[in-house]
Amino acid sequence: MSRRDKLTRFPGKPRRVYGGAALDVLLGSGEWTCQAKLDGARRLVRIEGGRVKLWTRKGKRVYHAGLCEALSAWDGSDLWLDGEWYGGALYVFDTPRCERDGSEPPCAPLALRVAAVKSVVDALGSPLVRRMPTLDTLGGYREALELGFEGVVYKRLDSRYPWAAQPGGLTNDWLKRKP
Repeated sequence: MSRRDKLTRFPGKPRRVYGGAALDVLLGSGEWTCQAKLDGARRLVRIEGGRVKLWTRKGKRVYHAGLCEALSAWDGSDLWLDGEWYGGALYVFDTPRCERDGSEPPCAPLALRVAAVKSVVDALGSPLVRRMPTLDTLGGYREALELGFEGVVYKRLDSRYPWAAQPGGLTNDWLKRKP
């Protein structure tokens, strides 16, 4: 199976966690960030040579009117994006490969990948492509529920993209919490 097949068909999934003192201690270490979890449809995006392709988490090709056109405005290098299709927009939460100039390795830490996502979303400047909201690590779960999100995903700042760690399996570097 090629690397592309692994990425489009088997991204890892966050491990489900529940609240408690142990989770609070873990999150209080400063080694984690918290992103909102939307109740949408997972989308993997590949922009290669100006062509845009979209897949579901399980590898089925999909198309969203307007989104492909918005993404085709990207004038940088070839790019992968991972996000959630929700409310008529793609909320991007990660990029498996964040090297814009070829300098970053394909398994760069999350902190670098999130910065790359911000750069890409800002460069596209489209209301159809947004960054996934980042919340306070300790208070983010309550805030997410108050804002109407499905929950949160806690991510270790030094984590690799899940397909690189455990293709298709659960990862301990991304922890999902929802009611």
